[in-house]
Amino acid sequence: MCCQMPLTPERRSSATRRGTVWLLAGSVVACGPATEDRADAFARTDSAGVEIAWSRAPVWGSASAWSVSERPTVVIGAGGDVDPAQALYRVGAVTLPYDDRIAVANRGTQQIRIYDSAGRHLQDIGRAGDGPGEFRGLAGLWPLPGDSLLAADGGSGRVTLFDPEGELVRTVTPEPVEGVLERWARRPFEDGTLLIETRRVSAERRHSGLWARGPWAYDRHAADGRWLNTI
Repeated sequence: MCCQMPLTPERRSSATRRGTVWLLAGSVVACGPATEDRADAFARTDSAGVEIAWSRAPVWGSASAWSVSERPTVVIGAGGDVDPAQALYRVGAVTLPYDDRIAVANRGTQQIRIYDSAGRHLQDIGRAGDGPGEFRGLAGLWPLPGDSLLAADGGSGRVTLFDPEGELVRTVTPEPVEGVLERWARRPFEDGTLLIETRRVSAERRHSGLWARGPWAYDRHAADGRWLNTI
């Protein structure tokens, strides 16, 4: 099992901003039932008719706990003097698309960098720009069926699909929705539709010229970018 880096720029750790990707190996110490008495680990109380659940400790014991290796499975970009293909800056996302490969959204160069399971650089996909297959704010990466790879560009608001060879399949701009100030692609669904997180402004504020930020909402778009509904 691998510990995957977050998929959104808001949750990047300091390690990814400085340019090091660590993939840590997780292992199960034991799979049997806990031998310790955990009856006091969980409790329910009532407060003015509202049930409150308290979890004071893990319900599993040490015999069934998981642990993470102290040594990473692979390290990419560590050290001061590294090959430019290994140097990472402002990592936006990391995912494992297929064939034990590692895909890294390197926002410093606006490229998707592909490495093998040992951390050796294989390929760069995309570059900075506004054309098809180019990025302004590379953020999310998701593997899709058929060994394809979907990339979200927060700078342009587009999503781009690449085939297993890194060739451009299509670039889609989700249909604009009235009142949306900001939007971020969050994840694709199994049916090919896309979940987009949006920040809206009310109609009253929009007509008055007071464009203060409103609440967040989630929109679902078709694979071709059409708006379907708000979740």
